[in-house]
Amino acid sequence: MSPGEKKALAYQKDHRIAAENPHQFRKNWPRKEARLNRRYRRRVQQLLDAARRYTPEQQADLSVIPVRRYMARKQGVMPLGRWVEMRTSGRAADALGHFFSQPYNPTLHRDRFALLVTEAMVGHGLYARSIAQCLNEILADPPLPLAPGRQWRVRSYRERDWLAAFLCDAPDWDERLRAWIVCAGEIEHPVDTE
Repeated sequence: MSPGEKKALAYQKDHRIAAENPHQFRKNWPRKEARLNRRYRRRVQQLLDAARRYTPEQQADLSVIPVRRYMARKQGVMPLGRWVEMRTSGRAADALGHFFSQPYNPTLHRDRFALLVTEAMVGHGLYARSIAQCLNEILADPPLPLAPGRQWRVRSYRERDWLAAFLCDAPDWDERLRAWIVCAGEIEHPVDTE
């Protein structure tokens, strides 16, 4: 069995616990449930206290306000491949989010953003594919389907405006970026998510 086949098999067979601190689960789970129950009881108590102060007409309005009881959910386990993909796409979103968090400034952002995208264009790994997916979600409406089973996240106008300002400042990047996103969609997905 080749090393690539071993790695693909490990991504499918090995599992990772999705909890933030898996060893603390035994203590954190009862605390999580208790916190949600306290939240529910507090909200009910607030509505009852308000109802005692109001007139009967105002109390009728309060009776239709629903109090939602949130249920604690366990996250379970996930295949190692999905966990690696989730971490890598998060890292790519953080790298791009660093730029999008500020208004576009050509002197600060143009060369650095071009360097980030150039490095992603050279790479063929999961990180490059994640950068392409994020940029695809910003540029295309609706975006091209890059990853199987991945949901399209509606990006904010700030991100679209920032990227539009970059492409106006560097018009030669528009065609290159769109061509690279199409090529990234044709590359075989390195991590099997099932």
